[in-house]
Order: sequence, then structure tokens, then C-alpha cells
Amino acid sequence: MNSSTQRFRILWFISFLLALWILISSLGIFQVRRIGLLLHADQLWSGFKQSLELEWKLNSRKLSDQIEVLKLEYPNRVDFWFDEKTKSELSKKLRTYSGPILLNFEPQRLLADAAMKNIFLNPNLIRPIRIDTDYDGRLSEEKIISEMFFDFANEEFSQVVGAPRSVYPKDLQYYENHSFGSLDLYKDIRSNRLDYYPLYSKASVYPFPTLGLAALSALRFCVTKPRLSNHFQEIFCEDESVAKRLPTLLPLFFYQASQNYLLTPYQTVEALKDSKKLLIVEVVDSASPFFNIRDEKISFGTYLATAISNVLQGDFYRRPVALKWGEFGLGIFFCLIIFFIARRYKLLTLFSVVFLSLVGFVALDLFLSIIFHWRTQPVEFLTALSLISVAAIVIKSIRDFEDRNLLEKAFSGYVSGERLKRLMSGEEKLDLAGKKATISTLIIDLAGFSRISEKLSPEEVFLHLQRFFSIVDPIIFEFGGIIDKKMGDGLLAFFGDQKESLSSQAAQDAIRAAIKIQQSLREEFPARVGVNTGSVFLGNAGSQRHFNYTVLGESVNFTQRLEAACPTSSVLVGPNTFALAKESFKFRELKIAVKNQQDHSIAFEVLF
Repeated sequence: MNSSTQRFRILWFISFLLALWILISSLGIFQVRRIGLLLHADQLWSGFKQSLELEWKLNSRKLSDQIEVLKLEYPNRVDFWFDEKTKSELSKKLRTYSGPILLNFEPQRLLADAAMKNIFLNPNLIRPIRIDTDYDGRLSEEKIISEMFFDFANEEFSQVVGAPRSVYPKDLQYYENHSFGSLDLYKDIRSNRLDYYPLYSKASVYPFPTLGLAALSALRFCVTKPRLSNHFQEIFCEDESVAKRLPTLLPLFFYQASQNYLLTPYQTVEALKDSKKLLIVEVVDSASPFFNIRDEKISFGTYLATAISNVLQGDFYRRPVALKWGEFGLGIFFCLIIFFIARRYKLLTLFSVVFLSLVGFVALDLFLSIIFHWRTQPVEFLTALSLISVAAIVIKSIRDFEDRNLLEKAFSGYVSGERLKRLMSGEEKLDLAGKKATISTLIIDLAGFSRISEKLSPEEVFLHLQRFFSIVDPIIFEFGGIIDKKMGDGLLAFFGDQKESLSSQAAQDAIRAAIKIQQSLREEFPARVGVNTGSVFLGNAGSQRHFNYTVLGESVNFTQRLEAACPTSSVLVGPNTFALAKESFKFRELKIAVKNQQDHSIAFEVLF
């Protein structure tokens, strides 16, 4: 195993390990938490999908008409507690209100205020509670309070761990025979976004309903006591005939601001009318610290109304167990597909598969989120797939680069640089095809090699030829020639197979190569060189399993006769070559005997 392959395996292993960790983090198992950056990206993507759904007007969802909100606006929220007139009027109105009431007020402050504490006389009031980290160890009272609302069947709450928290107010009479709910919310610390709503809160050990869950019970959404199930992931309850399951952490769909006309905030207490609807009362100022998933500023009352409407109308996003495992399985599957494509196919195919995979999954994610209202979490999938894709592209690019270099190095010993470029770029194919062309051929042969080889051992003959070809080959390539074949102590080369090459230029290149070869060999290797120009058939000859790029034709045969008739350490060219190069070189005309022909042929010796 070479070092390059070892590096690739290590890179693949690290990439798959990171991708698997990212995918597992989306499942929330093995104590692996979601990565903060990916969680933030998921929030941004979810907000974009909600905006897209509203912009395209793909649904007519709007806030429930069972809800009203009383918003009391002040320059600063604390100013409300000094407005005795408004407090008195509000207390009077709420004391006789017929529907369920939710208050966004601190319970201790309500109880301590002489005017506002009269609101507690209304049995429809869902009493707010606060769960703080100031723990005093009163678990028995906490259990009693919690059991007033939740059914603890089949649950082991002692297994729930976390920072100790205690419930306020402490007076048990505050809870007995009354509905109550915590003021808790689920806020992203970094962005202050409220994209989920919790339906229960946990004190030191036991669970408590939030105001939203208590309001749903008051609106008869649940008749039986809610029960936590599925490892605290779901709340199970029933009405008269239907069993209902809700995620304990509710993914919210925020309605368009222009559709909030059914959520009619009463701007003044005087405008408040008695109704059977759920009434949410809050004090607001311009410095609201909350934003929804679309980065729109919202108040706690709107947040609460949105959560309750989502449940009543089934508008909240659902995340079935099969969905998260499906995302995980798809992630593993596509990562393996990318790995397979990277090992078996070309880089362009890999790019295409990666692009189609990413675009296809984004399209599927939009479809599931907008049409089915499923709370998908594609960011981990896309991150894992992108990680594997980048690794695959990098490895494939490096491997192709190394293979190309290796192939170029291997071919450079057989073909010219010009043809090598054509082969590597795909301009020329290595198939059994050919063409007619006018080119110049060169044949060189060592003079008296048979006599010399008789005096040498095979190893010495091999080294002798290796030295000879190490001088000749570079010169052939230097002048753009292609070595067709080596024939013992000689070789056949040709010039002029380039598209833009002229016959005259090819002839001159062949002569220059021949002259330089003879000058380089000198007395060390006495040789004969023949050069001829003519029409030949040029191409890959042979079979599919083995073929050579070669030249065939009478012109090649005549080149061999020129080489055989050439004086030692000279260059002999044919008439066609002479006609194309006579302006560039000096020649001497000779008559040579040609085998199987009675008449002598004319040849020309190059003078150098």
C-alpha cells in the first residue's frame, strides 16, 4: 500500500466519522447534543421555509378565533404597577370574565398587589406559577402540587436529572381546586428566538404544566389528566372519544402578521368585553426581547396565543419518530453512494451526483415541511453529505491528478509531447482507427552491431543499447517526432502527425533530428539514418487487447532502403524530402541500388 492510498483511507475514515457524529447528533441519542452552529442554521432554514410558505400563500392558516389578547402598552412595563386606576378597572373586569384567563404577571407580585389580587376570586383564572433555581428541598409539596395536574402512570420522574428548581408560590392553597401553569418559555439564548413552546416544565424532580397546556385543558382539548410518555417526549391525553398525543416541545408555526386580525388586542381595559373565549392579558412596551423564527418581534402573549392556536387547529410542525430515523438513514445511504461514485466513476459524474443529491434533498425537505408540516432537520444531513462530498471531490481530484501524472510519465517515453496532449485532453482516442497522411519517416540503425554484439555478453549488449537509445530518443521527441517501434539496434520514428503541421516543416524537423543524432553519436555509435516523406496510413494498428500507433505504406519501405544505402555516420533522404527542405540544407545527389529493382534510385546525402 503506497503512502497516497494510506492518506486517502485516513481521510475517508475521518470524514465518515465526523459525518456519523453529525447525523447521530440530530437523533438526540447516546448523550450526543446537536452542534450549536448547526442548530442555529436549522432555525434560520426553518424560518425561511415558514416565510416561503406564507409568501407563496400555500395555506390559509390563521390564529384561532377562540383567543383574545388584552395588551396594555406602557413606555416601560413597570409603569403598570403604578397605574392604580387601570389596575382597579382591570381587576373588576377580570373578576367577572366568563372564559379562561391567562396572565403574564409574576405570581408574587399579583398576590402582593391590593388591587390585582382580587382577580384570584375568578375560578376561570389559570394561575401563573414561577419555577426558579432557588431550591429549598421541599420535594413533598412539589410532588403534591404536580400530581394535581399530571398523571404519573408508568413514569419514573426520579430518573430526570437537572439543576434543582423550586416552585413559587409555596402556599398549597394557591393550587388546590385551581388551574395553574408555569410562565416558562423555550428561547434560544443566542438569538432570543421563540421557535418552540414547552408544554411542561420540570422543577427539582416533578413536571408542571405551562400556561399553554393548562389553557388547552381549560378549553376542553384534554378531558383526562395529561400523562408524560415516550421518555418525556410526548404528552398523552384524551377528550370524550379521541386519544391525543402532543410533543412536549412544540415546534411552532407563526401566522402571518396580516392574518392576526382574529387576535384582536384590546388596547384599553374599557374596551374589554365579557366572552367565553380564552383571554390572554399582558403588559408590553417597545423593548420586547422576543423574536419568532422569522425574526419578527413578538410579545409573550402572541407567542402563547400562537402555541395554543397551533394545537387547537393542528398547525404545529410534527416530527414523527420515523422522520428522524429516515433522515439518518438517508444520510448514511447518500454518504455511501458518494463514496461508491468517487471510487468507480469520473469526477464529472461525482459532481453531478453530489449536486443532484443536495438539490433533491432540499426539494424534498421543502415539500415535507410546507405540504405536510413536518419539522424536518435537514441541516445535519446536508452538512454530513457536504462533508463526505468535499472529501470525495478532494480525494478524486488528487487521485486523478496523480493518475494523470503517472499516465503522462508512462506515455512520455512512447509519444511526442504534442500527441500526449491530444491523448490526455481526449482530442485523440486510443481506438482502432487510422487516416491517410503525408508525413516524414526516419529510420536509424547501428552499423556493424551484429559484429559488436558477438563480443559482448547479453547484459553488456543490453547496456550498450540502453546507452544508444538514451541519446536518440530525447532528440526524436525534441523535434516533435513519435517513436513508432524499436527494432533491435534501430528504430522507426515519424514526424508531422500534428494537425497544424506542414509537410515541409515535418521534413525539416526530421532532417534536423537526424543531423543532431549523428552529431551526438559520433564515434561511439556509428549509425546510418534514412529520412523520407510521402503518403502513409497512420493510426492504431492491432487488436483491442494490443495495438500500436504506427505508420504503414510504400514511403516507409523506401525509408528503410535509404537507411540501408546510407554511408555510416551520414543522413540520406529521398527526393520528396529533398524537394521540401532543399532551401534549408545542403545536399549531395547520390544514386543508390534498390533491392528487387534493376534501375538505381536517386537519393540525397545531407551535408553537415
